[in-house]
This record gives sequence, C-alpha cells and structure tokens, in this order.
Amino acid sequence: MCKTRKSLERRGLAELLLGSWQALFHRSRAGDPQAPVIDGREVVRIARSLPVASPFNLEDLMSNVSGMIGVPVELAPYPAQTIADARRLGEALPAALCVATPTRVHVLYRTDTTPSHQRHSILHEVGHLLCRHVTPETTGGSRAMRRGTYDDAQEQAAEMFAYEFERRLGSLRLQHGEPRGDERLTYAIERYGLIFEG
Repeated sequence: MCKTRKSLERRGLAELLLGSWQALFHRSRAGDPQAPVIDGREVVRIARSLPVASPFNLEDLMSNVSGMIGVPVELAPYPAQTIADARRLGEALPAALCVATPTRVHVLYRTDTTPSHQRHSILHEVGHLLCRHVTPETTGGSRAMRRGTYDDAQEQAAEMFAYEFERRLGSLRLQHGEPRGDERLTYAIERYGLIFEG
C-alpha cells in the first residue's frame, strides 16, 4: 500500500475515533434521524466513538450520554423498596433497567452481582439509550422519553454495544494494575455471572 493511502486511512480512522460523537449519534438513518439503530456496524461505530477517560468512570460516561441524548442520565442501584417488593412478589429484577421520565433517564442496576457484571449490565442499558431504543420526543414543548418493548434485534444491538465498549476498556484495566487473572475464567464469570451467583 502506498504511503499516501496509509496516511489517508490513518487520518480517516483518527477522524472516526476523535470526531464528533454527537454528529454520529444524530446522523440520519434511512431518512429518519430517530430510527432505532440495530445494524451491527452502526452499533460498533457508536461504541467506538464514545470518549473513554483513563481511569474509566461510569459517572463520566453517564455525563457524556446525557449530553448526547439531551436529558440527564442518572445511575443508581435499585431502591431498597423495589428490591423488597420484587422479593415479596417472587419476581426477578433485571440486572439493569432504564426508567425514562419526561425530564431524565434513570439507569438502575442490581448490586448483588459482581462489579464486572454490574458494569456490563449498565453498558447494555447505555446501548439501548445510544442506539435510540429509548428515544427523546417532544411533547407540549418539553422533551419526553419513549420506550417500547425491546425486540430481539434491539437486545442484540445493546449487547453488542456493551461488549464492544468493554473491549475498549480491557487495556485500561491492565494499565491501572487490575489483575489479569485467567482470561477464560474471567470471560465466563462476566458472561454468565448471574448463573454462578445463584
């Protein structure tokens, strides 16, 4: 490959990685800028376009996501009363959940799992937000969030987003001295954490 072509490809990659992630998020898809994103290439582009601070911090990520979707995104564990009600009714809580109100989005997560499983579950919900499976809409001059039931394609897209974003975090974990451990075991625990934890 000639030097000029390599330079152009490198510059194109830099523009993709360092370019405006807001422009990527709002880019029109098939004439509808609010259409849900389920195409794997688009999902990967969105996951790769988000800034990753070192050291990584979920609160910083939520701040970036808030700017992208136009409403505050708050991260918190499930309220104790919600957990108590679910146990009393014999219902399982999802690992994480988006709750959208007219003025903000709450991303709630379980604390009875491993930290890596919590992070993955939170990133899965962020994937739903950034892939516009939960979308802002205007009602009476204010922004509201609309969420329908996710279909299989949207669940796959959110999971793809979470895995792609976590792939980017791998080297950051090593840079900050987190133990590498047995990668096969780590993958199994992160992938199937709830099963192992009963």
